[in-house]
Amino acid sequence: MARSIDRLTARRLYVEEGKTIEQISVSINVPRATLYRWKDEEGWDKDREMLHTTSLSALRSTYLLAVRQLEEMVTAGKIDARQADAFNKIISGAKRLSSTIDKRANILDGFEEFVSFMEQFHSDALKEMVEFIIEFRTYAKNKFPA
Repeated sequence: MARSIDRLTARRLYVEEGKTIEQISVSINVPRATLYRWKDEEGWDKDREMLHTTSLSALRSTYLLAVRQLEEMVTAGKIDARQADAFNKIISGAKRLSSTIDKRANILDGFEEFVSFMEQFHSDALKEMVEFIIEFRTYAKNKFPA
């Protein structure tokens, strides 16, 4: 059971805090080979990347594109129909994107926050839930593929 808690802690340190395997190994006293195995089994790299490149980043990029398009129109001193149409399409896409912000990331982020809460305030209860937590994370990843 303690190994399962270590696994959750290691994942949190790697994915959310950006720690290296070496740092985690020293911090929680788990062999690097074990950490690398867990990382590969559960896809920590993909989770880490997803955390940093969620739809919010895409939304931000879309709005920046819209601002550039608007700047081009202002600089040119006129707005032609083609530019106005492109601007409207960018804004429409951004609106659609903002209404469907990466559901998987939100679910997993909320769940990780719950696990962190349990670690901090109810560690004994968390020990009994570890298997379910790992199972739920896998379930959510499969139900909402990136």
